[in-house]
Amino acid sequence: MIPAKDTQAHMFFREKQPSNYCDLPPKTDYPFLLRKRFGKGTALLFTGNIDAMYEAYRFPEHGRLMRNAVDGLVSRQIRLDEGMSSLLVNVRSKGNRRILHLVQCPREEGRPIDRLTELRNVAVSMRTGAKPAYVRTLRSQRHLPHSVQGGWLVFRVPEVKEYEIVEIGLPEEEKTGSAKRGRSG
Repeated sequence: MIPAKDTQAHMFFREKQPSNYCDLPPKTDYPFLLRKRFGKGTALLFTGNIDAMYEAYRFPEHGRLMRNAVDGLVSRQIRLDEGMSSLLVNVRSKGNRRILHLVQCPREEGRPIDRLTELRNVAVSMRTGAKPAYVRTLRSQRHLPHSVQGGWLVFRVPEVKEYEIVEIGLPEEEKTGSAKRGRSG
């Protein structure tokens, strides 16, 4: 594959490695990871079949390669334990609250899903922009201990069966100027 002139190659395949315990062989001219801007977005292309290998065999190093490539393009707002690949995460805002939905979607179980392994002690780090007044689970009705570390809200969800909802109560936004007095200008 020869990248177009406006496409950047970020990684390259290497020559065949003679053994497991040797220096890395020279890189080839064949790109492994390509990046191209399209309007306001950016596309990444892994030229091999790393996505299919990851779906079939779940090699952690393949997952990290893909995650690191995407993380270089976005500002991550939420982080989970690396082993939590079966959780679908959705964050909604409702007034001064953030509602975090954690839904189990195990890929390796096949369909239909007839049995889930309960997840325990799920570590969550999330950017909220303010120190929360409270963090609690709605399904299991628990208040969660939490802290703010380096701009990240950090807490643990004791258990996630099929799903759990975490409500994060943030301080009311302070109104300033004319909005506070009810004037428009």
